[in-house]
Amino acid sequence: NGKYFDEQFNQVRLNFRPNADLFLNFLLRIEDVVDFANTRLGKSSRFGPEVTYNWGPHLQLNLEHTLQEFDVDGGRLFTANFTDGRITYQFTARSFLRFTMQYTDTDRDPDLYINPVQSVNKNLGTQLLYSYRMNAASRFFIGYSDAGFQNDSFDAIESTNRTVFAKLSYAWQM
Repeated sequence: NGKYFDEQFNQVRLNFRPNADLFLNFLLRIEDVVDFANTRLGKSSRFGPEVTYNWGPHLQLNLEHTLQEFDVDGGRLFTANFTDGRITYQFTARSFLRFTMQYTDTDRDPDLYINPVQSVNKNLGTQLLYSYRMNAASRFFIGYSDAGFQNDSFDAIESTNRTVFAKLSYAWQM
């Protein structure tokens, strides 16, 4: 809308591996960010821990979470939580099975927005994926995924789609 803003970003990331099987990562970010929907500058803080654990040679567990709070003049514009969990079982160097679950929960203050917005927005998606690598450039996938959402109109997460899929990616070698 023809306005310019000065933004400032401050970030600290700490990660360490206390042993061969465990990886820990922490992110803290405090920043001035433009609220593009309402053409104004706000203050955002993000906190994001991540844990990856290798349980033996075949099983890996990964959990990430991000919390973001966005404040503007007048109060808290929104609070957003994003969680991503993955469990991967590596059968061989060529094949694995992975289950993924992603959950987003955003709470907004509609009074702080120029245009109407939902005060509640939740999304939940899951996926089960099997992958087999035939050679360095060829792979086969088969899987299932589903998704759902919740907003001010629903009391719980409503299913929106379910998908069964397969994909073959083959590279011709000459």
